[in-house]
Amino acid sequence: MTILCFFLFITFFYLVWLLTITNAEVIDSLPGQPSKNVSFKQHSGYIVTDDDHGRALFYYFAEAQSKNKLSLPLTLWLGGALGCTSLGIGVFLEHGPFKLSGHDKLIKNEYSWNLESNMLYVDAPIGAGFSYSNTSSDYAVWDEPKSGAKPGQQRRMGRSSRESFKQILNNKINHNLS
Repeated sequence: MTILCFFLFITFFYLVWLLTITNAEVIDSLPGQPSKNVSFKQHSGYIVTDDDHGRALFYYFAEAQSKNKLSLPLTLWLGGALGCTSLGIGVFLEHGPFKLSGHDKLIKNEYSWNLESNMLYVDAPIGAGFSYSNTSSDYAVWDEPKSGAKPGQQRRMGRSSRESFKQILNNKINHNLS
C-alpha cells in the first residue's frame, strides 16, 4: 500500500508537468459550452499505468481562471467510487467550471473551484468511471516522474469511499515532504 501511495504521489505531479508541455489532449470546447473562448485551458485523457495489461486512469484538468495560474494550488479530486465517474457529480453538478443547464447546455459555474485552484479530476481506482483495465490487478507500472511541486501547493480531495484512500495518500505525501 505504501508503494501504491508513493507512485500515486509521483504520478500526480508528473501529470501536471506533462500537461504543461503537450497539447495532444487539449479540449477546445465541450459540447454545449457557453463560450468557445474561456479564460482557462482544459485537458482530458488517459494516464496509461500499464500498457501490457491495458490499464489506464481517466482524467479531466481545468486550469485556474486566474492570471496567476502557477501561483495557485493544484487540487486533486479523486472521484469514481462504485463505477461512477468524477465528471458526473464533481465536475458538472458541484464544483467544476461548468454546470448542466437543461438537456444539452452548460453554464458557467460561479462557484467553481477552478476560480481559486487548478483542478485535476481523476477517476480512481482503475475500473471506476472512464478508467479501465483489461486485467483484474491495478496500478502496476507508472512512468518515470518529473516533478517541480512545492510543499503546501497541492490539495487532495474526495468523497465517500475515496476518503480512506485520500487519507492514506495525504499521509504518504506529508511524510515524503517532511
